[in-house]
Amino acid sequence: MKKIVTLLAAAVTLCTAKVNAQSFTMTSDTVTMNLVGGVGSGITTLDDYVASVTGAVTLHWHVIYSDFPTSWKGACGICDNNLCYTLNSLWPSGTYKTSSPYTSAGVHDFHMQINQSGLTGGGCHYTTVQLTNEGATPSPDSTTATFKICRDATGVNDVNNVFSSVKVYPNPAANQAQLSFTLTETSEVAMGVYDLAGRMVYVQPVTTMNAGVKTLTIPVGDLAAGIYHVVLTAGDNNVVQKFTVTK
Repeated sequence: MKKIVTLLAAAVTLCTAKVNAQSFTMTSDTVTMNLVGGVGSGITTLDDYVASVTGAVTLHWHVIYSDFPTSWKGACGICDNNLCYTLNSLWPSGTYKTSSPYTSAGVHDFHMQINQSGLTGGGCHYTTVQLTNEGATPSPDSTTATFKICRDATGVNDVNNVFSSVKVYPNPAANQAQLSFTLTETSEVAMGVYDLAGRMVYVQPVTTMNAGVKTLTIPVGDLAAGIYHVVLTAGDNNVVQKFTVTK
């Protein structure tokens, strides 16, 4: 499998809107892999190709959110058209990587590589990457790509030892929603909000929080009416809450 040696040896803030002079696109906002009926031992990939639309572009990219458990971070990596990097080297550090130039013709490599034998636990988990062409004019051009993996297609609340009393209110919400929860120990907490298609619509970066009752604000005023999932994560602990936006 391409680049696997690099992967195994070596082992995006609010989502930014695309500018009018768009210099590149992703084939999908969200790509999903369902590992059903147990997990194999082989290497597999989850592709989300880059297409340049205004000539060659060099992309700078970094992970802006992930609720992958620890074992998944060591077993998964993200590859551009230059190299592959293990996820645990990309998150939560937010380390920026630089692609080789993507030419204007066709679609080009960008994918997640998964060592299935390294995955433990079940549920659906997300990793979102922000990709930016710093050289775009009149300003940098950015977009996001989300990789979603569901193992055994079961529930998403795999581990929940750090959070309790988790609630979104008001629900439904029109302009602003609050996510309240109790944190049982000091933790690095992040929050991502996804629509039903799996697209990230909001991210709260990693923040160190002390134990106690906490509240995070979810700005929903610009979101379309519909159902959303908020994923709250701290290390291997995560919990998912569903809420509705009305207009």
